[in-house]
Amino acid sequence: MSHRSALVFDWGMRHIGVALVTKADQVAIPLKTLNAKRGHIDHAQVDELVRDHRPEVLVIGLPLNMDGSTSTETKHAQRLGQHLSDRYGLPVTYTDERLTTREAIDRSENSNPDHSLAALVIAESWLAAQNSR
Repeated sequence: MSHRSALVFDWGMRHIGVALVTKADQVAIPLKTLNAKRGHIDHAQVDELVRDHRPEVLVIGLPLNMDGSTSTETKHAQRLGQHLSDRYGLPVTYTDERLTTREAIDRSENSNPDHSLAALVIAESWLAAQNSR
């Protein structure tokens, strides 16, 4: 079981939610929601997050169709992952994000929850998979 600190991203065309998995405690916490322009991330904000939290890995939620097939959104999320890996020299892993928005809505009881809450759900899923290895 290799526990690592991670920044976790919930990609979207207008917003990108970010959560943190801490190395010491192995807990996930929502951090913030970044504004995006047509799916493109604000580098200054991500630079600050990477500098402040020093993740060992970046986790990208992979938006798959319910049948597990890929979509245009899947390709956008993979491009984000490749871009972040190139920019920060960090490994990137992907994790299935199906139904995370639904879970975030249920947890917040808000039909439009903060995107960092969806990133939190993705982070918890990734962390559970790490713990089961």
